[in-house]
Amino acid sequence: MKKTFKLIFTLLPFLFFSSILVGEEFLPKKSYRDWSVFASNNGSCFLGSNAKTTKSLVNANEIIGRNRDNVFLYFLYDRSKNLYSMSYFSDFPLQKNGNGILRIDNKKEIPLRVLGSETSINFKNAGIFSISNNDVNLLISGTKITAVFIAADNSTLIDEFSLIGFTKSLRYLSSNCI
Repeated sequence: MKKTFKLIFTLLPFLFFSSILVGEEFLPKKSYRDWSVFASNNGSCFLGSNAKTTKSLVNANEIIGRNRDNVFLYFLYDRSKNLYSMSYFSDFPLQKNGNGILRIDNKKEIPLRVLGSETSINFKNAGIFSISNNDVNLLISGTKITAVFIAADNSTLIDEFSLIGFTKSLRYLSSNCI
């Protein structure tokens, strides 16, 4: 339950920027292995997953002891616009105005842009607001996503997410959410 609230809390900044789901309260609806479906009372939904492994590297050496348990990946579908989008949340500040990538099974890299306002101090979210159907098909047939970002301290953050349960979660999202 605590993990669920952390997941919802960490998504709030992305929801503000996306303006698709602002002001709605989301509750866990279904879980399929490593992915969960969250829904609001009016039928808006998104998928969320917690990173399976996290690493922080400096000059190719891992930083030992950096606790990064609250790293999430979100997947949204706007049925009215037929638009897929993804968001990444790091529990460690990302480089301001930085870019990162989501690598699907070492087959495709999707660039993400760090999100935040000029007045923000700690940028912890990154997103892409349009994902192609081909990319969604790669996610459906894939086994893992690797997120690679540069942190505010110039370390490299490498987080791996499992795609087990993604297909069932996406089916639920497509048939039960607006």
